[in-house]
Amino acid sequence: MFKLNFLIVFMSIMGKTMKSNTVNQRFLTSLTTKTDFKKLNWCEYVLECLRRTRKGWGGKEGEFFTGPIMLLVICAA
Repeated sequence: MFKLNFLIVFMSIMGKTMKSNTVNQRFLTSLTTKTDFKKLNWCEYVLECLRRTRKGWGGKEGEFFTGPIMLLVICAA
């Protein structure tokens, strides 16, 4: 249960967030009990989320960026 809860927090902070102010749970369907989390390419996942969300974000007023939240924190510092 810890791994599952950690992944939900990780995906919401380092991956794609949701516009509806809920945690991102879309990835849960791709996980199984035999998934080896150590072998997943987390860096590539974060970069892919960044690329995809940046491409979809228009930057218009009132439109929110749904990409990695950690990126926003680093850029604001």
